[in-house]
Parts: sequence; C-alpha cells; structure tokens
Amino acid sequence: MHTFKFAGSNDPETRVVYKLEPIGELMCSLTISHTGFQSEDQTFADITGGWPVIASSLKTLLETGRGLPWPKNNEP
Repeated sequence: MHTFKFAGSNDPETRVVYKLEPIGELMCSLTISHTGFQSEDQTFADITGGWPVIASSLKTLLETGRGLPWPKNNEP
C-alpha cells in the first residue's frame, strides 16, 4: 500500500493497494485498487486509463524482459 499524488497537483492524496494471490502452482493474480478520491478530479481522470497500461506493461515485462512503450495521447 502507498499513497499517491501527482507532483504539483492540488488534488488530495489517494491510496493504492496491490494484492498478489496465487492461482495454482505457476500463476498469480494481481489486483490494483486505487481509492480515496473525494471527487472525479484531475487525478481521477489521469489515472483512469493509466492502470491498464501499467498492468499490461508489467505482464509483458515479466514474460519477455521488456516492458511496453507508453502510448502517446492520441493512441487508444
């Protein structure tokens, strides 16, 4: 668990929790919970699409040794 706040943001800190659980003998599940938003502020808008990209890149990094490039603003 850790708190999260973009540098220079006036939005309040939020909380991120990572939960790893085994699935059988060779796999695990990662659950990321990002909570503590008082409203749908700028931080909420900025992180909404970010966690899926981060999780996908982490999966690729663990499988191949190389993470995914961060998408540009105009890419899905």
